[in-house]
Amino acid sequence: LTTEPCIAVGDDQADAKAPVELTLESLYQPQKKVDFDGKLPQVHWIGSSDSRLFIKRSDQWREFDLATGTEQDWPLVEQIAERLGKLDGLKEDAAQSAAVSAVSKLKEFDDTVVVRIGQSLALVGAETPARWMTRDASQWGNVGLDPTARRLAYTRDGDLFVIDLAADRTIRLTNDGSDTLLDGVLDWTYQEEIFGRGNYRGYWFSHDGNWLAMLQIDISAIPEYMLSKASSARGRGVTRRYPKVGDPIPQASLRVWDLRDLSSGQVPPFRTIEGSTPDHQRVITGVWWSPHEATMVYAISDRQQSWRELKRVETERLAVEQAVSPTLLLREVSPTWVEPPAAPTWLADGNLIWKSELPTGSYRLYHIGDGGRVTAPVSPEGLRIATSTVDPGGSFAVITGNTDRDAVTRHAYRVALAAGPNRDPVTPLTKRDGWHQVRVSPDLRWMVDQFS
Repeated sequence: LTTEPCIAVGDDQADAKAPVELTLESLYQPQKKVDFDGKLPQVHWIGSSDSRLFIKRSDQWREFDLATGTEQDWPLVEQIAERLGKLDGLKEDAAQSAAVSAVSKLKEFDDTVVVRIGQSLALVGAETPARWMTRDASQWGNVGLDPTARRLAYTRDGDLFVIDLAADRTIRLTNDGSDTLLDGVLDWTYQEEIFGRGNYRGYWFSHDGNWLAMLQIDISAIPEYMLSKASSARGRGVTRRYPKVGDPIPQASLRVWDLRDLSSGQVPPFRTIEGSTPDHQRVITGVWWSPHEATMVYAISDRQQSWRELKRVETERLAVEQAVSPTLLLREVSPTWVEPPAAPTWLADGNLIWKSELPTGSYRLYHIGDGGRVTAPVSPEGLRIATSTVDPGGSFAVITGNTDRDAVTRHAYRVALAAGPNRDPVTPLTKRDGWHQVRVSPDLRWMVDQFS
């Protein structure tokens, strides 16, 4: 990542057009309203060690040459479509459409991904023969592959299931799910307020697929709330369990399963790591696995969200010890409010980079060492961080944010996290005024900047 001139990927004619005045007519008049959003192509990075950029225009993916700025045909989509086309009962146009949708799920070129084709689910990859998982996935929710593509999980009727793909064996991990007791499924409050709107998946595989963490959420005590759904001309009412001030909150517990012997059908009982009860109300605000080892960290707060704790669980201890207490890495306290945290970044040495708004009220990056020792902030004071992508070696981060307290400007910067001679702590990567959104390549050598 440098400050060299950029190569245009999308329509860069905005500067040549006269500014349009915001009026009711330009916003809403059917024949005269202006498309202020514009139409930009979809971009996607693939490859962690030598990242390559792909551009989607009119349902066609092409490779973008980072050296020359030219685009060229990319055969991978056709290879995936060819594999899908060998599935029984799948038409050519459906195979092509599924192959196009598969690209945005690829992180590496040899990945296997899940694609939904109508009511069916299939597995496919550039180097993996396609196979049907089910021809009727209408009742399957929150489908996800583990990072090694050896196991697939899904939820149905409030319960969580895992499939060992090599053995073609399905294990039902839970059997107590209901409308008010959710296993591996987030309720409305958790998806809306904690994990992000539209994300109902409440389980997480470890990096090697051998362990699975899950939230069980009890919403039986929450009163029902009637909402209006305007998806048709007449609309309709939908009922959700939604807590008002003073109402009971979802009672979530964090559980971990050992899946190492899943192929034989043997799954030891889950281990409960943390839980909320009506008398001891807690909110679990994040669950993450290390990319290097089977270690999990999670964040938890009180109901008022006046404090936040970051804790670590080592699965090696879960396998041999009857009672394992999580290790407290960090406790943050606020006189007002703590937000649900962003995912930490694991460094190659096992330490963490943690983004926090405490204690100053402005987001900065902090280094959390072994045992939870927090060093001084590793990002400069006065630089308000919105998003961050951290070098696994811990030497630098690419962040978006600003140095002014305004809501209309956001820039990208390269920030040095490790001290060194002749190293500027902050290097601006974007210079044009406006709001910049960047997508950094996995190898941290390039970024795509979308701005307005």
